[in-house]
Order: sequence, then C-alpha cells, then structure tokens
Amino acid sequence: MEKLLALFCLVFSATLLHAADLLTSDKPYTDNGQIQIEKKKDSDEETRIERGKINGISYVIYYADGQAAFGNASDPADNWTVSCKKYGSINDVHCPIRKKGLSVYLYASGDNGVSIGPNLYPKSSTSITIDGEKPLSTKQGEKGVFDKETGLTIIEKLNASSRVSIRYAQWPNKKPFDEVIDMQGYDEAVAYARWAMTHLKEGKHF
Repeated sequence: MEKLLALFCLVFSATLLHAADLLTSDKPYTDNGQIQIEKKKDSDEETRIERGKINGISYVIYYADGQAAFGNASDPADNWTVSCKKYGSINDVHCPIRKKGLSVYLYASGDNGVSIGPNLYPKSSTSITIDGEKPLSTKQGEKGVFDKETGLTIIEKLNASSRVSIRYAQWPNKKPFDEVIDMQGYDEAVAYARWAMTHLKEGKHF
C-alpha cells in the first residue's frame, strides 16, 4: 500500500510539474537527450532541464520557459541562445536567436528579421559581413534593425555561412568596433526554434 501511494505521489508530482512547463513536449528533443528535474535558481520550485548533443553540438533546454542554448564553448556568452514567446495562436509565436551582438528573429508567420546591438550609440549605424561579401548596413536612427528585405537576405545567407562579423558602436563609446560571430551551433539553434514554435503553450516567456 505504501509503495502504491509513493508511486501515485510521484506520478501526480510529475504531472503537476509538466503542467507548469511552457514547453509541452513529453519526450526529449533528441534521442540522446537526458531530461532531469532540477530546482530553479533562487527558488524551491522544480523544473525539467534537458541536456544532450545534436550533430556534435551540445545543447540545454529549459522546459519551464522554452529557453535553450546551443554550442560547445565553455563561456555561455559564446553559445547561441533561443528564447521563444507565444501570445496566443501559432501565428503569434516568435523566437529570437542571439549570440553576442547579433539577433535573428524567427516568426511562425514568416515575418522574420535581424538586428545588431545592444545598447547602440544614438543615431549610429551597424553592419554585418558574411563570408567576406560586401557589408550589409542599417541606416542611422534605425536602432540596429535591418529593413525587412535586407533581414530576410541576411537570414538566407546565414544558413550557409561560415564566417560572420558585425560592426556597431556601443554606448557610451561612439567609435564602432568589430565582433566576430562563430556560427557553430547556429543551424541547430534555428532547428530547435522552429520545433519549439509548435510545442509552446501560451504564457509569460522571458
């Protein structure tokens, strides 16, 4: 009887835990993914966290809010991060993919975009160079956001790129600087973002 009660409590607790997660999948993202239940930082609440590898790229997925990171760098800042948001229907889902000063925004509606930042010097311009081609730039006052057509062009080029650098001026320094972006893990981050769009329930995301 005690064993049955313990088993019931375990199943009931897991059900409540899954219900609180914004990422709704009950199965690991990959065949080798390992899901563990861990306590949230600065809280006694528990959440599911998955770790694994895909195409040789390490990843971690946080089921509580759908955030994820892809890359093999020891410094988390050098890996790609994915943070999805859903406000209603599938058409209201978008997933920013970021690394250093480069942000790629994927929308379920297809209204995708690219920006460079953060904390840009007021009225400064930004640019991105992909595989040594002619730089693509934003105009002064556009706050690092590329127009829709240029953004879609950049996203298409990033899918097959191996060398990317961005240039921007960060407050309070007016002089722009170059930042090299290692593309390792980018394709895997994009694939996860598209998967997550169909596995998120409505809620507050970060």
